[in-house]
Amino acid sequence: MTPKVGVGRFVVPEDFFSPFDIMHVSHDYDAHVVPELHERLKTTLVQALTGGDFDPYDGGVYVQTAGPRFETKSEVRFFAQFGEFIGMTGANEAELLNEMRVPFAMFSIVDNLANGIGDPLTLEAFKATQKANADLMERAFVHVLDELASTKALASLTTTP
Repeated sequence: MTPKVGVGRFVVPEDFFSPFDIMHVSHDYDAHVVPELHERLKTTLVQALTGGDFDPYDGGVYVQTAGPRFETKSEVRFFAQFGEFIGMTGANEAELLNEMRVPFAMFSIVDNLANGIGDPLTLEAFKATQKANADLMERAFVHVLDELASTKALASLTTTP
């Protein structure tokens, strides 16, 4: 939803927002957590992506919508008040891992600017962009995993109780 962050750019959000029901694995008070994207892991992801020449955008808020359809132009204008990026699964992933007390941060690649922003959104263009970026995302994912393993970056991470 942010034109300055173009299609094909990696993003590492600092927070997430979901006005819809988020998935849970816990019950009762076990589900009470302070939601977060783990700051140190986020920093590690940014450093790994930068070191691999992937030029990530550091920061911004990921907004999760219900999906699977794309958002209307009015919905995009509304959600743009709360974040820079829009997707369908990131907040669920964050919440599930937060509940399990697993440190979590995310990175993704922009595959469209959202309906009503920039060039008209078409399903064909969306699929073509995903296909064009698949190898880039795979290389970035492998690079990040290699960096995490070689630096043992995950060994000392803890979550907020």
